[in-house]
This record gives sequence, C-alpha cells and structure tokens, in this order.
Amino acid sequence: MKVISFLKSVQRIIRISRKPNKTQIKLSLKISLLGLLVLGLSGYTIQLLATSLREYKLPPIPKEYLVYISVSMIVAILAILAYRTRKIT
Repeated sequence: MKVISFLKSVQRIIRISRKPNKTQIKLSLKISLLGLLVLGLSGYTIQLLATSLREYKLPPIPKEYLVYISVSMIVAILAILAYRTRKIT
C-alpha cells in the first residue's frame, strides 16, 4: 500500500517538475561555487591560525575557566531551546 502511494507521488513530482533554463543553471552554479569558496577560505584560515598558534606556546588555561565556559555554553543552549519552545499567547 505504501509502495503504491510512493510511486504515485514520484510520478506526480516527475510530471510537475521542469528543466531549469540556462540562467537558473548559471545562478545555481555561481551560488554553489561561492559557498565552496567561502568554506574553503574559512577552512584555510582556521588551518593557518592553528598552525601559527602551534608554534606559540600559550600558558595552560585554569580548570575553573573551562568549567565557567562549559556552564555558560550549556546555559546559553538551554535558553535558546526554551525560547524556541515557548508558547505564544
């Protein structure tokens, strides 16, 4: 039963869909290449920073600071989740 309804929905999608024209293809290609460029540059920047920081010896971070940072991140995440699930009256 589910297979038949799935095949009908696939047939409907194929019937409705249209081939993109040249401008739509060019726009999709430009957007994809721009996203790839942004991801590549950000990855390269992070790698460059990590390599340069590896050479510079930083003092160890106190454990109390790590606990404070972890607790603040958890509180921020819980606040965001509570804000998203609130009821609007």
